[in-house]
Amino acid sequence: MKKRRQRRLLLAAGAVLLYLGLLCLLVIAESKSEEATIRSLPLALWYSVTTLTTVGYGDLYPVTSAGRIIGFLFQLMSLGVLAAVVSLILELVQGRLIPRLQLALSQKKNWYYFAEANEASLKLAARLREKETDCLILLPQEAARQAEPSLQAVGVDWDAAYLCGKKKQKDRLHVFFLGDHYYENEKQAQLLAGSGCRIYYQSDHEPEQIPPSVTCFQPEESAARLYWHHFPLRSARERIVLIGGGRFGRNLLEQGLLLNVADPEQSVRYELCGDWSGFFREHPYVDQFLDLNREQPVRDALFCRPGPWNSDWSLLRQADRIVFCDDDEAENAADAAVLLRCCPVKAAVCVRLSHPMDRVISFGGPDELYVPDVVMNGRLNRLAAQIHENYRASSPSGLPDWNGLGAFRRRSNEASADRLFMKARILLGEDAGAETENWSRAAALYEALPEDGKRRCRRIEHERWNRFHLLNNWQYGPVRDNAARIHPLIRPFDELSREDQAKDDYAWQLLAQAGEILKEE
Repeated sequence: MKKRRQRRLLLAAGAVLLYLGLLCLLVIAESKSEEATIRSLPLALWYSVTTLTTVGYGDLYPVTSAGRIIGFLFQLMSLGVLAAVVSLILELVQGRLIPRLQLALSQKKNWYYFAEANEASLKLAARLREKETDCLILLPQEAARQAEPSLQAVGVDWDAAYLCGKKKQKDRLHVFFLGDHYYENEKQAQLLAGSGCRIYYQSDHEPEQIPPSVTCFQPEESAARLYWHHFPLRSARERIVLIGGGRFGRNLLEQGLLLNVADPEQSVRYELCGDWSGFFREHPYVDQFLDLNREQPVRDALFCRPGPWNSDWSLLRQADRIVFCDDDEAENAADAAVLLRCCPVKAAVCVRLSHPMDRVISFGGPDELYVPDVVMNGRLNRLAAQIHENYRASSPSGLPDWNGLGAFRRRSNEASADRLFMKARILLGEDAGAETENWSRAAALYEALPEDGKRRCRRIEHERWNRFHLLNNWQYGPVRDNAARIHPLIRPFDELSREDQAKDDYAWQLLAQAGEILKEE
């Protein structure tokens, strides 16, 4: 943008110098003739203006051969000036006046403004247009010109703060910062946090305190959550090989450990190939709920496999699932191709890719991630808020409402809400699906369970709750201390009082409410 502006200034300066030079040459050429009418610079300027604007009064005209040549140049230049004036008027109308008019006439509509027009933004904008045909999609000027006509995007050269000032209903202006530079996204979101409009920004972490109007979209975490939703555990004894590490790999493992809690006696085995040192540095307490490099009958286990992922073909042949989850998509695709070429595997082969690939299951691509409900977190947010309200209603401690919670407690409720699909599977079996009608049936079945059945469900939910806190580096202590991350309930389910065991009912009871909550969609 800066280079383009400098180029325009240089061209403008060159044009002015050429124009002044022609005026001086015209005066010099005409001053040699006694019949000349153009004998001074002001008269030459007047003649050039009437010629360039195609008015042509005829009161001044060149009489010398050289003067006529210069006059002819002015006549040719008048065509360019006319075209430039028309172009400028059109640009002003299209670039300023028409967008202003569209904003004024669309005050009752939702506005969706994208600060950057990249692949992610355009995919999300297209989905928003499909979902809400009567809305206003706002893109940077140049991007709007190049966008698909079906998007019906309006190009603007104003920033989000200006648009916020123009929108009467602030909460109907949705601003997206989906650039690749996460820190810049967060900084821009913070600048607008108090504006009243709804802000969505892409980052790899959520700060502890975040205003209710701001939503942090974490693509790596979302890709991991969606993967386990679409491809949940098929067995309580499943053997899963994760190849890669990195941000995507760590999130995939974290979400798997939280979502794949389905049986008090399960022993899922995760085989980690690649560099997973970052995961263990961030989660030093995983050995409190998992076995590391050893296996027991009723406990999940993590096995770290040093060396190249394909150094032990027997491991891959025995796996039930092989997931290539490196941050580098090209490396994932290349490694998956090697596996399929060299090793006969019974496992489902899953690859984090933005495009389909033969004989594998692709996941984590932009078509899956950049959809309104995922980026804007609407469904999960509503369900998590209801879980908190359920717990708050039964708690005598005067908990704050949803908007008053810090990021950790919001994420805790979101993790619980995110398991609704798994709760339905636990109660109804593998054919439960994701339909809310099934969730209602699962809720009725839960209420009809005998006490032993409910106790089993509570045990499962407490295990998930324990894992969530240990993964976030909380520890057991007799007195709760949020600042020190100490909680008295981080201990085995059987050591809890009956009252504390029953607290996990609220997470299962949400199944009955989920259908009503999601009808709002």
